Amino acid sequence: MRANRTRARHAAVLSTVSLSAVALIVVALNRVTLAAGGASPQVRGVTGATGAVRLTSAGPARGVDVSAFQHPGGAAINWRSVAGAGYRFAFLKASEGSYYINPYSNPPAAAAKAAGLLVAAYHFANPADSSGTVQADYALNHGAYQVDGRTLRMILDIEVDPYLTQVCYGLSPAQMVSWIAAFMDEVDRRTGLRPVINTQPAWWDKCTGSTRAFVADQLWVQDHTAGARSPRLPAGWTGWAYWQYSITGRVPGVSGNTDLSELNPALLAVANPGDQSYQAGRAVSVPVRSVNGAAGQALGFTATGLPAGLSVNPASGVISGTLPGTPASTAVTVKVSATGASPVTEIFNWHVHGKVRLTVPAAQSGRTGGQARLQVAAADGLAGCTLRFTAAGLPPGLSLSTCGLITGRLAKTGAFRPVIRVTDSSAAALASVSFAWKVAP
Repeated sequence: MRANRTRARHAAVLSTVSLSAVALIVVALNRVTLAAGGASPQVRGVTGATGAVRLTSAGPARGVDVSAFQHPGGAAINWRSVAGAGYRFAFLKASEGSYYINPYSNPPAAAAKAAGLLVAAYHFANPADSSGTVQADYALNHGAYQVDGRTLRMILDIEVDPYLTQVCYGLSPAQMVSWIAAFMDEVDRRTGLRPVINTQPAWWDKCTGSTRAFVADQLWVQDHTAGARSPRLPAGWTGWAYWQYSITGRVPGVSGNTDLSELNPALLAVANPGDQSYQAGRAVSVPVRSVNGAAGQALGFTATGLPAGLSVNPASGVISGTLPGTPASTAVTVKVSATGASPVTEIFNWHVHGKVRLTVPAAQSGRTGGQARLQVAAADGLAGCTLRFTAAGLPPGLSLSTCGLITGRLAKTGAFRPVIRVTDSSAAALASVSFAWKVAP
């Protein structure tokens, strides 16, 4: 996958040669790629080509998946062209093992979202490198999942080992199942969502011993058989969430080939809107986005727990109205349904806050190398963290959390005057403060 034509080709030959022979092919291809200056540790793909495809007819929602390979020479992807060609989602390689972060993952993700696509990050597993728990934390600690109304659940990409002669990374089937379970459980613990599993059927059956331990999880299956009406599935699965059907797609806005996938309409791919925070009395409009809805699939929406004055459009999923004049917080539940699909429930908090007042911190001082910790206090009529803090001009070495906590180790002498600003879901500036911070040698 991963715009990784070499590994996709491996899947095609798995049925005709032994897995050990495939491993030797992988190693040879990997050496050629790295010798040519591969942009990341992961094997790059071969090229091939047809003209760029613009989707013009109704059908399943389709999307692209990309990695550093789609940024030759640092070239950017024109996500507005991708969206304009009819693609509805983008899967971006975020990380690999516990040693690689795709330098083209975060800014492109923001650009893809701004163009109207829903985005998911995938982690390319290397079980020979470290444990499933370590790699799950590595991916999440580098921003693989955000609750922002445009991000889909994270993806575990686990397939043929591109580096070693051991196709299964030197793990027995029982060890491989344990590794996958550890990754899945850690992501679930931290995000509340189990990842989608991306794999090749032949590899999965060989390296997991045809386990059925994950058949309740969403499957993104790789099968590039020409003319296939449905993909081949790994042992145990009776359905699929996403099908990667091509490795030689040409898409407007993307340099060279890219992988193409489609969403099974029987699965609802919904992005949680995330916690909402708006000032009392404000008119709001918040959409509950889904890949299905973007592709024109008919959906139904219901909601409970909305603040007084708000309602959800039963067809579009847009929550709108005018908020009450009194600060309060409530838990909102939105249910999304469609004919022939299992319903999806999204839960988030809605904070209606009052006028925001920031307390100006006292002048701060410290020495280079010293630890710093300062909580900037804000009052908005609610308890807890319901606002969003940003900072400019902090002493080098310090950072500000979204809840207003400044931490870090002072790294440079000088006199600084940081500015702290507070916003909410509207992104409007609500309040700001500035104060002095001196750092001595």
